[in-house]
Amino acid sequence: MTHPQRNILLGALLALAGGVAHATSVVRMPLQRIADLSGHIVVANVASVQSYWAENPRRIETRVTLTNAEFLKGGDAAQRTLSFTVPGGTVGTWQARVSGAPEFNEGERWALCLLPAWRSFPTAGIHQGGFRLMNDGGVQDGRGATVTALDSGGYIVTKAADSRMQTDAFLDALRAVAAASTPVELPPNAPVRIIPTYQPTSLIAAPGSPSGHTQPPNGVEPASTTSRESAP
Repeated sequence: MTHPQRNILLGALLALAGGVAHATSVVRMPLQRIADLSGHIVVANVASVQSYWAENPRRIETRVTLTNAEFLKGGDAAQRTLSFTVPGGTVGTWQARVSGAPEFNEGERWALCLLPAWRSFPTAGIHQGGFRLMNDGGVQDGRGATVTALDSGGYIVTKAADSRMQTDAFLDALRAVAAASTPVELPPNAPVRIIPTYQPTSLIAAPGSPSGHTQPPNGVEPASTTSRESAP
């Protein structure tokens, strides 16, 4: 076995043994700061989620397409759809994930604060810029925690409260910070992956894969155990 092959196998075994070992660190921001960094703020339905193997380097990516879009920042009144690419996803028996990042499924409704360009994930502050609007009237943040309130500093509160924030109240707050936000110059055809620097994600066997499934596909680099982002 060659040295690169040993490295690939070791990376896969570490990911399988430790689950999703990849960690991401971001600076906590108030909602107004999230809005200021965003090129687009959009409320929309997830119409399709398509994962595939991308090349150079070989990795899993997912194309997310939104429909019935309402743009609170960026876009225009006539625009109703939006697509963007995120790292990670599931293809066949392999799954790659960015720890703490939103994971999208068809039929869901989200409020998204999207950066005009990004290094690792399009939502500002990774999980901080994604909000799933639940069918029961509640709101979840990008990690799946229930949003309970905005505190006096404008920060999202997701625990230590007895009641949850309702969708209408949250969207009113998001519209207010979007209207007051700093304008952002958008590159042509944004949002797309403007900075195509691949940040490592943990590659693991997808749920239901056969036991002993440890060898990643040819050309896949081993995932780093840690990736840190000090800024959105």
